[in-house]
Amino acid sequence: MTNVQQTPPPPWLQAIARHSRPVGQALLAVAGGLLLLDGILWYKYGGPAAPVIAGTFICAVALAAGGLWFLSPPSGTLGGTDAARLLVLIEGGVIGLALTVFTFWQMIPWWKDVSTIEAWRGENRLHPWLLVTTGLVGLAVMFSSLLLARAEENANRSLRVLLYGYNNAVLPGLLLLALLIGINVLSYVFLPKTSDWTFQKIYTLDQQSENVLKGLSQPVTVYVLEEDRGTALSKETHALMENVRSASDKVQVEYLLRDMNPGAVSELMRKYKLSDDTGLLIVYGSGDNELNHFVRQSELMQMPPMQMDQEAPRRPPTFKGEDLLMSAIRFMEEGQKKPALYFVQGNGCLDLFGVDVGAKPNRRARALGDRLRDDHYDVKGLILSDTSLSGLDSRITVATAVPDDASAVVVAGPREKFSDKQLEALRQYMRPADPKKKKGKMMVLLDLAPDPDDPKKIASLGIERLLSEFDVEAPAERVLRPDRNRPDLIAVNTNPELRGKNPLATAFDRQVFPLPDIRPVQPRSSGAVPPGAGGNYQVDRLLETSRLLAPLRQLQVFTDSSLGDPETLVRDLIDNHSDELRKKLVASIPVGVAVSDPGTPDARDPHAFMRSSRSEGTPRLVVIGSTGFASDAEIIARGRGAERQQGADSDYYDMFSSALAWLREKPSSIGITHKDRDVYKIQNTAEPASMLLTPFLLMFLGVIGLGLGVWVVRRR
Repeated sequence: MTNVQQTPPPPWLQAIARHSRPVGQALLAVAGGLLLLDGILWYKYGGPAAPVIAGTFICAVALAAGGLWFLSPPSGTLGGTDAARLLVLIEGGVIGLALTVFTFWQMIPWWKDVSTIEAWRGENRLHPWLLVTTGLVGLAVMFSSLLLARAEENANRSLRVLLYGYNNAVLPGLLLLALLIGINVLSYVFLPKTSDWTFQKIYTLDQQSENVLKGLSQPVTVYVLEEDRGTALSKETHALMENVRSASDKVQVEYLLRDMNPGAVSELMRKYKLSDDTGLLIVYGSGDNELNHFVRQSELMQMPPMQMDQEAPRRPPTFKGEDLLMSAIRFMEEGQKKPALYFVQGNGCLDLFGVDVGAKPNRRARALGDRLRDDHYDVKGLILSDTSLSGLDSRITVATAVPDDASAVVVAGPREKFSDKQLEALRQYMRPADPKKKKGKMMVLLDLAPDPDDPKKIASLGIERLLSEFDVEAPAERVLRPDRNRPDLIAVNTNPELRGKNPLATAFDRQVFPLPDIRPVQPRSSGAVPPGAGGNYQVDRLLETSRLLAPLRQLQVFTDSSLGDPETLVRDLIDNHSDELRKKLVASIPVGVAVSDPGTPDARDPHAFMRSSRSEGTPRLVVIGSTGFASDAEIIARGRGAERQQGADSDYYDMFSSALAWLREKPSSIGITHKDRDVYKIQNTAEPASMLLTPFLLMFLGVIGLGLGVWVVRRR
């Protein structure tokens, strides 16, 4: 005869058996407390508290029955540790059941908070986590209590069936379901971004957009009013919204289908006076300070132009949602007040409004003005003159001084000399005599203006004197590279030494801009400060000729003061004056600077006055030795892919708008927004027979392999 060795009961179970009377009294006390709590909940909350009341009532009944049975057990029942084991087993099972009942019942009133994945990140995001916690605790309590039955599983068939059935069927299935749900939900909540494997990250938010969202001072609610789901526009919009919500917890998104939610859509149209029932409604802030902006659905997708070549691949529509959304948010953050941006007209500057019909693309800036207006700038022209002019565009202001509402002034590509009065007007704007008046901000894009007396020399336009007052020097030279073809086309990038120090240099790090007709611009090296000038500004070399190999394989450059034909000049140097050319070559030349007011000394540094340990100063001036970042020739002609055909914005505009954002002290608007969606045509080379036979063969092999595996296991 084989003797089954009994496992001794755990010490805590023996303690319960020894103190049966105090344990029974404690169970009755807890049961009474739960019943009292049920009465309070019912009196205070009524029906909405029914799930909690039901769960606690089941626990109270179970605890009361266990307490009475322990205090006065019926004759012939179990005693000692067997009674304690049975009590814990039953109480644990009932309590676990009560928690499970509460979980599923409470799910009914909270269904809106748990039925969609979006709700898990919403205002009531704690509700689903509470239900998950109580459900898992209930399962754990039932599992722990059933472990006590292991001592009797060999002798009691009913306990063995209950234990094995729960542990091997019910519990693993529920835990697997909870695990799968948990992994998916946690992945959505904490890793919500779309996986983007494209080279240019066209399905990922730009750094500029992330900066805007991280810097939000007010909550933003975006209502996506859709006509249909599953379309290309809908997929793009949903992907954008998911990335937006992942970047900031201050953004909430609500999707409304026009036909499925007609009441909600009608209410939004009435409340916000919308002219269309499809698009993006962006609500910024709340209460009395609430602002809103509406983007029509037709604006979200820009259709490609008609193509004359029928054989050419059709280009897809361009999704403009990210640009329009971020532009609207920035606009509302500024109180829906458009900053006034004045472009100096006259003096040979780039034509902003199409006044000069015969102007070439490199002398126009119409595309720049249109894009700035799309970005909610109030773009205006400014002619500095004391003589009234007739027949001008209504958007051009004629004045003797820069208007007070100017957020910034742009001088783009002047080719005619500035008078003393014009320079004084700009000087008074930048450094007003009245200390109470706000100091101005200015961007200057220089050009290679020929001297009227000697067209082969670069003219001095007077604005160089004004720049020198801000410690900026612009020599009357142009930058060339030793190449027989297009030696005037120079690759430019931001100064790598400013990476991490200047937001412009950081945002456009390693971004290369091929630009023609560039002149050097650098910090003033030496010499006395001009009379009346402030001097002592913080001048950083922002742009320089590229030391990278791409796209022009440009390694060295040089400067020359002649405005003759660049190809003839360089060929002559290469063929006849190679020694002179080698002496002139340098690795890099600065072609753009960023000027700030000197920052305050660092109070933490006791030697701050002896060295440049200063905080970042206020941006005042950006000077670039090229008009390429503003002219139609670069913004339109150098747009890549579909944008070359559509005349849309490019990286050149991004650089210009980011420089404006830096001047206006809006760091969240600095960055690259341009993305290309290249089209790839997939060749249809697959045979229908192989497409049918291959899946069938794989399934057949899978079934045969599974059968062989089962046969091998059963033979052991």
